[in-house]
Amino acid sequence: MAENAIKSAIKTTPQKGEIEPSRWYTLYEIAEGGLFRGLKAAQSVRRIILADKNKKNILQTIVQGDANGRRYGIKGENIITFLKVWETGEYQL
Repeated sequence: MAENAIKSAIKTTPQKGEIEPSRWYTLYEIAEGGLFRGLKAAQSVRRIILADKNKKNILQTIVQGDANGRRYGIKGENIITFLKVWETGEYQL
């Protein structure tokens, strides 16, 4: 019984680089998962997130805390929208 549950969980688990539209992602999940193609460093991803927040706010990032305790939350569907616009070259930071 438990073996079937494990197999079904493996089938529904997204592959590396795939984005679930309904899921909330943190800054480090985006960086480690390579969701922003070509960027693996958390600092680089943070710069892009903050630049987007100050310009068009396509990612609609939720920022909680301050200074070193700052947490970033981004919904998967917003990441997908951002990547489509960014990769076509319509949006430059």
